[in-house]
Amino acid sequence: FDRDRLVGFRSVHFPKDGEDNLGRDVGLPDSELVKVMQLEVALVHPDFRGESLQKRLTTRLLQIIRELNLDYRYLCSWVSPKNSPSLVDKFAHHMLIARVMLKCEKYWRCIFFQDALEPLQLSYYNAIRVFNRDVDRMVELTSQGYFGFSLVRNGDQCDILFAKCLDENRLAAWPRR
Repeated sequence: FDRDRLVGFRSVHFPKDGEDNLGRDVGLPDSELVKVMQLEVALVHPDFRGESLQKRLTTRLLQIIRELNLDYRYLCSWVSPKNSPSLVDKFAHHMLIARVMLKCEKYWRCIFFQDALEPLQLSYYNAIRVFNRDVDRMVELTSQGYFGFSLVRNGDQCDILFAKCLDENRLAAWPRR
């Protein structure tokens, strides 16, 4: 709030059985879907953009969830590959792009994932840089076991960095999509 005016908010969703659960999109088994928490809407008034408010709202929301001891293991979210502020927000909270797919039958979305108990460790040495609008390349990389981990600005262009998991056994066990 700024004085008595709402200038931004962030919401979270704990999907129930039968609801759209992003854990399915990254291949989690049905038994794990009850452990998914999804970051949903984040809105910031245009007069307050550019102040990292979305990132700060997410940090505070996650802090409140930890304080309440809410039971979840996986954090998921979906973001347009063109929405650089939301991409930055997810990467700042150590979420990874696990999949890029069509949602709502026509919109390309990056499906973000984080395992709070066993975070994936990536090999950053041979990272691959992809223009954030090159959806075909992102789909190809995620289907080969790469995960998006950072956004890099190059003038007006934004690129996403992708890397493979360090633990080959864990990567082999990663759900196939």
